[in-house]
Amino acid sequence: MKIIVIGSRAYNELVGRIEKIESAIASLPEKGRVRDKEYINDEWMDGEQVCRYLGISGRTLQRLRSDHVITYSAINRKLYYSLTEIRRVLKERSVRRKNQPKE
Repeated sequence: MKIIVIGSRAYNELVGRIEKIESAIASLPEKGRVRDKEYINDEWMDGEQVCRYLGISGRTLQRLRSDHVITYSAINRKLYYSLTEIRRVLKERSVRRKNQPKE
């Protein structure tokens, strides 16, 4: 382990800067925050982000598109999905266990 010694004034300035950054991040709207080291826009996500977010393969996403289960937008050969649409599909396709009370 390497030990670095700095003066108390420099330390206090550093702590002050860190606190300013922390308060700036806390004041960001939810859709501008970083989750799991990855920016996820609250409105739209590309196919790679959707696969990582849901833990599915690209083939599964392709099948959902082909079967017209999920809507998407194509811009410059890149596909984008609405987070609202993803939540809708997840809710519609959720499987209830036996003896699980209805919500």
